[in-house]
Amino acid sequence: THIKWRLKRSVSNKPSILLIGDHVYMIADGGVASCVEARTGMVAWSERVGGNYSASPITDGKRIFFLSEEGKTTVVAAKPEFKVLATNQLDGGFMASPAVHRDALILRTKTHLYRVAKKVGQAKKRDSRGVPQNSLSPLRLPVFSSCAWAAWSRDPS
Repeated sequence: THIKWRLKRSVSNKPSILLIGDHVYMIADGGVASCVEARTGMVAWSERVGGNYSASPITDGKRIFFLSEEGKTTVVAAKPEFKVLATNQLDGGFMASPAVHRDALILRTKTHLYRVAKKVGQAKKRDSRGVPQNSLSPLRLPVFSSCAWAAWSRDPS
């Protein structure tokens, strides 16, 4: 066979995996995030971030965004060393994978549709552990069906 390695623990069934450089990143449905060396299958790290996951993670090449069914987003460094960069909590919970539109993330929860973009000069709040927290507000748009979502492509601002 052509199978070089196989992983049996802490693998995702629903969320897609990411290949960034020489590493594979994934989140198991039950909330364990992992980084694996793509060539060897050696686990660089495997950490419980909590929650349940259906949405696929996304990356900008430097950070990985994991979005849970409970509405928590955990942002980790896309490196072979585990480091949480930020966490956010939104109402609703994520079943759908996020989308990227220009310089913004489009996030659909069970109850809201969010457009998240950086505001110039906005100070970051930090929690008791020093992890940056972002305050987000919904677009106040109805939750779209799949075909309506595909038809909505203009920047709402």
